[in-house]
Amino acid sequence: MRSVAGLRIGIRLAWRHVIVVVVLLVVVASAANAAGRVPYGQGLLWKIEHPGVAPSYVFGTMHVNDPCVRNLPAPVRSAFNRAERTVFEVIITADVRRQLSMAKLLPDGRTLDEILGQELFGELAALAERNGIDRDALRRLKPWAAATILQFRQAEFARAYMGELPLDQWMQSNARSRDIPVLELETAAEQIAVFESMGEANQVAMLRDGLSQDRGPVDYLENLTRRYVARDIGAIYTEFQEDIDTSGSDYARLFAEKFVDDRNRKMVDRMQDLLRQGGTFIAVGALHLPGDQGILRLLQRRGYSIVRVY
Repeated sequence: MRSVAGLRIGIRLAWRHVIVVVVLLVVVASAANAAGRVPYGQGLLWKIEHPGVAPSYVFGTMHVNDPCVRNLPAPVRSAFNRAERTVFEVIITADVRRQLSMAKLLPDGRTLDEILGQELFGELAALAERNGIDRDALRRLKPWAAATILQFRQAEFARAYMGELPLDQWMQSNARSRDIPVLELETAAEQIAVFESMGEANQVAMLRDGLSQDRGPVDYLENLTRRYVARDIGAIYTEFQEDIDTSGSDYARLFAEKFVDDRNRKMVDRMQDLLRQGGTFIAVGALHLPGDQGILRLLQRRGYSIVRVY
């Protein structure tokens, strides 16, 4: 049962975090100078203002349970506590977890080791077993679902076993405990559809790339966390874009288009009624905020004033 629980926790954590999946694509580079030129590249909390409407806030999250991420800075906590309503990418419920659990499984008659080949599957299984996921459970996963388990280290799984929630889910629970409305910008079905639309070959390529990077000298999740805590989301965005530009791979460009740019536009469309009400606190993965196609630039183009708070 422990391995099945670990699998469920790992997939849940991975799905609540679009930004951590990006680790699959990030190549650690010297991006500090370029990051300074990224629109809205420094900061995590932004005040969204429009004449005649009470201000709202947009906060960039990281979907992990690391204490250094979960410990909200005072300006973020203040804006969150004052909000009349809170908004997230997806609300995690028991039904959503069941939906995700079913979506990750291959149809009867297919196994992951047959899709990947024994060599690649063996590399993945060795990593998965360190996190308490056995080979039988792994064989049932679709390639995209298997790729997500690469993003977490033993400490992340250990904290999950102890009941520690990822940042977004903890914020949802906190808001509910204060009787603050909790709303979502997307559905789990929509996020699943994005992964499925990439096609199996691209999913396998994503998985292969992730395994290659896992063997490297840099802990990508640790590197990502350091940049996040430093509020340097411009560096994260720059590394992401540089890797896409230099990789020449179809799946990298497809991932950027479907998982970032398309979703940014959709989420901004769905924010409009909430922002017109004022007093709204919106929390989304930090990679969605910066850049010319990021949420903050898209809001600016719609006439909102964007002011960095933290």
